[in-house]
Amino acid sequence: MGKINWKRAIAGGLVAGFLYDLFEIALSPFVAGRQYEAELNAIRHTPPSAAGYAFFIAWGFVIGVVAVCVYAAVRPRLGPGPRTAAKVALALWVLADLMPQMAQAVMGIFTFNLMIKFTLQQLFFMLATTIVGAWVYREGDAV
Repeated sequence: MGKINWKRAIAGGLVAGFLYDLFEIALSPFVAGRQYEAELNAIRHTPPSAAGYAFFIAWGFVIGVVAVCVYAAVRPRLGPGPRTAAKVALALWVLADLMPQMAQAVMGIFTFNLMIKFTLQQLFFMLATTIVGAWVYREGDAV
């Protein structure tokens, strides 16, 4: 078993994070964004501040880096490739998206309909970005 190539893991994670944020900005308005905004407005939510937007952009990068680092860690046991990356993405999605969003639905903060749309959207984002980030990752000294 090889050691994790941290330079490639971080590089792959940053690529994944950038893509995650790009999906959030470009695709979210078409899937769950309008309904999400309407439900936020219904609970008198104020728009995020600049710091709030910075937090969510950073969140995308953190998700990407964590996903590729976990992929690098499990790769020797599960094998390299998109199937392993998809397994990592699915596990992270359950923890970072599905459970928190369903909790918001159960508490009545948002509707189940919206949370289902949102979590399915996030599943696509997590799968696509983790697979791309894993593609960037290589073990060994190659950079």
